[in-house]
This record gives sequence, C-alpha cells and structure tokens, in this order.
Amino acid sequence: MNTIIIALLGLCLVFVAHGIPVSPSLEDSVQAIASDGTSSEKLAGHPYILVVTTHGNADTGSFLISATGPASVDLMSITPTTSQPMIIPSIVPTTSSSYSSSLSSSSGVFQRVSGDPEYYYYYQAIQVTVSTSATTEPSHLSSYSSELTSNSAIFYRVDGDSESTYHYQAIQVTVSISGTYTFASDSDLDTVGYFYDTSFDPSVPTENLVTDNDDGGDMRYQFRIEAFLEAGHTYILVVTTHTGSETGSFSVEANGPDSVNLVSITPSTSRPITAVPTEPFVSSSLPSELSSNSLTFHRPDRDAEHNYYYQAIEVIVATSGAYTFTSDSEIDTMGFFYDTAFDPSNPTANLITENDDGGDISLQFHIEAFLQAEHKYILVVTTHGESEIGSFSILAGGPASVGLRSSTP
Repeated sequence: MNTIIIALLGLCLVFVAHGIPVSPSLEDSVQAIASDGTSSEKLAGHPYILVVTTHGNADTGSFLISATGPASVDLMSITPTTSQPMIIPSIVPTTSSSYSSSLSSSSGVFQRVSGDPEYYYYYQAIQVTVSTSATTEPSHLSSYSSELTSNSAIFYRVDGDSESTYHYQAIQVTVSISGTYTFASDSDLDTVGYFYDTSFDPSVPTENLVTDNDDGGDMRYQFRIEAFLEAGHTYILVVTTHTGSETGSFSVEANGPDSVNLVSITPSTSRPITAVPTEPFVSSSLPSELSSNSLTFHRPDRDAEHNYYYQAIEVIVATSGAYTFTSDSEIDTMGFFYDTAFDPSNPTANLITENDDGGDISLQFHIEAFLQAEHKYILVVTTHGESEIGSFSILAGGPASVGLRSSTP
C-alpha cells in the first residue's frame, strides 16, 4: 500500500474525503482512505481537502506544506462553500503608550486612600486624555420582581442542608440576541441562584445545572450569575434562599446585549416534594419571685457554708416530648431540674440536669429535657450569688402546654 505523507510543523491539520472529516493524523488519514482497495490507483483523480489552521485563536503567519508520495501532488487553494457563513467579530485595535518618571523627596505628598493615616506618601499626578472614544456593546436592563411565600414550591437545593427544604421560584429565561448576560438579585433575604439549561426538575436539582452563586452580588448576601446565552434557547433561573423555609420578596435584574424575557413557571417533576410536618411548639409561663422569706438550701455545686434562696416548681406535661425551660430576670439565675422529687437537704438526689447561663438572655439559665406525660418533675430556681432576691419568670416550651405550679418540698 502506498502512503502519502504531508508534513507541516506547528499547525493543526484536518484531512477531508467526500466532505467527511477523517482521522486527525494525516498519515493515518491517507492510509485509511487507501485501504478501501488493494491498490493506490483508487486515489488517483479523487479530490481531497486539506484544511490548515492554527492552535491558537486568531493566529496569523506564513506556512509551508511538503507533500511526499509515489507521484507529485497537486495542491491548490480553494474557497469552500457553506450554508452558514461565519462573520469575524470586529476587534478594536490596541495602541500602547508609555510614561516614565520618578518619585523623589521633592515630590508632593498626600495621605493615600487605604494608607496608614500616620504616614504621608510621595505622589505624581498624571493627566490622561484620549483622542478616540472606545465603543462598548450596548447594554439592556431587564427586571423581575416576586416573592417567596409559605405557599411557594419547595426543594432540596444543591449544597443545602439535607434535612431542610427551601422555597424557590423558577423563572424561564429567553433572549433574542446571543451574548453574555448577568443576573443579580436584590432582597432582604439571603438569596441563592441556580441557572439551568433547557429545564429544571426540583427532584433532581443537579440535572442541567449550568452554574450557581450565593453571595457574588454587589449587595450583601445576594447572588450574581453570568452566563453566555444562545438566542431562542430556553434557560431556567431558580431563586431560593440560603436558609431553609425563609420567605420574603425579591427582585432580579438581568443585563446584557438585549432585553431578557423573564417569566415565572411551574416546573414539572415525577417526584413532587412535600414539606416534613413539624411538631407544634406551645409556650407556657410562670411569674414569681425570690424574697428574704423564701426557703434556702445549699446548692449542689457549692459547699455547705453558702445559702441560696430558691423556689421549687412542680412540672407536669400531658404529652411526652422535648421541653425547654428558660428564665428571665434582673438577677443572675440558676436552674436545677429533678425527677419526681426534690430534697433541699440532699440537693444531688434525683438531679437530672442543671444550667447557669445557657439562656439567650444574659445571666439566665436554659434547660432542655425529655419529659414523660403525667410524670412529675421539679424545677428549682435559685441564684448564682448568695442571698440574692428579686422577681423572675419561667418560660416553658414544647409540643404541649406545661403545668407549672409552686411547691414546698
């Protein structure tokens, strides 16, 4: 089998037979074509096209082709026809300019922006003028306003908490001119944006995902997405939140070479997502006070030389579950939680848990415990400092109301 070898250094080659690209290796290309028959005569008189191009974009320069084979090779430049002519985008020429100078001890001084306010900096001011204004691509601004509510659709967002659902709104995006477009959110919510190609399935949020963004916008906690869009093609922008179950209004601004069509849609899914029901939270409270007439005891965590005023509160619930008990007072309170009974002479007996400053309010306790229905517990409220007195209130919360009443052990 005869082989034609065409050598060309530093350039990319595409060899075409019958208008069909073959192997990118020239030697392999010609060998593959010749292997259609037992002799090389089938190559004679048949046209092939060698396309010479460059590895780098928009490179220009001279080149030389050397063709070697059993006979001379006729090489002739042609202009191929096409049903889709390509237009080279215009490129603004760049011109370099330079300026040389120096900063010396005689130069002017100032306090520069972001500099150390205790120091002065030498500077030279240079006036800049240009004779030709640069042209920029026209920019069109489009906007869309809506809100996320408790009735909005939910999904498990990409990179979100797997135990949380997120309200979202899907917005269909289409443009009539291809180009680069940006989408930026504006909201009091901490928003997150996901951009999809063609369609969005909330049950498979990674499918068709082009890009996403959380806090890339100019405004705090707002997303900014940039993407190249094809004219007439459908994209989906999904607006959601950083934290699960958040609701509120938002707006999206789209910017690009043409106006953007933004339409709210309801995406279809084969696996609808429903919110996991949450347990109800019922609050109960009891106001009271510690006075000089209140009972005293030796706190479990202190020695017997110190006495503390206390009040014992009987706790009973009708529904089993996790309950919290938090104090609110001007005095520094402490809480001790007991099972069944409390003996002030033996304060460690039946003790389940205790807390000093775990509450959201400064110097207040916060106790969390799992309570059995109709079982008696005792919450003892006392103080961090010895012999302190003052009013307080207890806020209890859980799946049902809590029975709270003062008791005398």
